[in-house]
Amino acid sequence: MTKDQLRQEIIESKNVLLQFLRHPLVQMKQMPDWTWKRLFLVLIIIASGTGGLAGFLEKKIILSIIAGLILTPILTAIQITVASVFFYYLFQIFADKTVSFRQLFTVVLFAFIPQLVLNIAVGYVPPIALVGMLFTALLLIVGFVENFQLSRKLVLRMVAILYVIFFLIWIWGRISSSKLETTWHEQNNAPEVHLGE
Repeated sequence: MTKDQLRQEIIESKNVLLQFLRHPLVQMKQMPDWTWKRLFLVLIIIASGTGGLAGFLEKKIILSIIAGLILTPILTAIQITVASVFFYYLFQIFADKTVSFRQLFTVVLFAFIPQLVLNIAVGYVPPIALVGMLFTALLLIVGFVENFQLSRKLVLRMVAILYVIFFLIWIWGRISSSKLETTWHEQNNAPEVHLGE
């Protein structure tokens, strides 16, 4: 690839992403036909940027920033790949349709972008994770229906079930985290010392 081609790809990718951020629902209807290399580069750049920023805002220590820069892209790539494989086989089983895996991955990647952006503030406002997942669910519905001509009712049902599962897992995680924190504080509270008694 020449320097001009690389520059052209960068400009095109930036324009597509900016257009997506301005009009996400409209852009979900016409996904770009990018190579695997470009998809993973975009994923790494967005996930690293949002992960590093989240680490900086939450703890403001170098270790959490580095973890955000390195771990977020890895975990996001795993999440998006697993979700894509899941939907790939789900469509075959329930819609009797085989779709292009790269196109499916593209739809899932773009649908995850709002969640990644909103995760920056999760350390301060934990319920924002649910808002991010709601945006992702809405974009997945539009993306699946418009790009793969799947039944809106079927897609809505699939995505709604997954969102409810995510919501219940999130609630359970918050309750477990709260209980663990309370237990830790109770065990580590030093007894009061009364001098002269």
